[in-house]
Amino acid sequence: MNHKDRAALQELLKEEGSKVVYRCTKSELNQRMQSFGLLIYRLLKIFKQNPHYEALSRVFEEQYKSGDGLIQIRDKEEISADSVQSPNDLDCSYRDKDGQMVKGYSINITETCLDNQLNLITDIKL
Repeated sequence: MNHKDRAALQELLKEEGSKVVYRCTKSELNQRMQSFGLLIYRLLKIFKQNPHYEALSRVFEEQYKSGDGLIQIRDKEEISADSVQSPNDLDCSYRDKDGQMVKGYSINITETCLDNQLNLITDIKL
């Protein structure tokens, strides 16, 4: 890892990611995302034995396109709702159902509904 990459990582560690969105313009966010993509690409080549490699690799594949030596940010429409929403929980997902946006886990439970009979939950799908 070169000095420039180390400096970029040190800068990243100084701030909370959730606050960056509120103080940056769209063009600043795009420039940061592009820089992060290049950094992630280089880190993935160096740290294949790291326990966080799989998560970082997944983020890179979901958020960026690479080819011909270029790293590009994917268009929003290309990113699946199943993409990584939290680095702390890779199973966490996002969905928009009837205008209600949910990030995390969503469970639908259905029970039988017959009159004057015992109503039981007959199936759960996660």
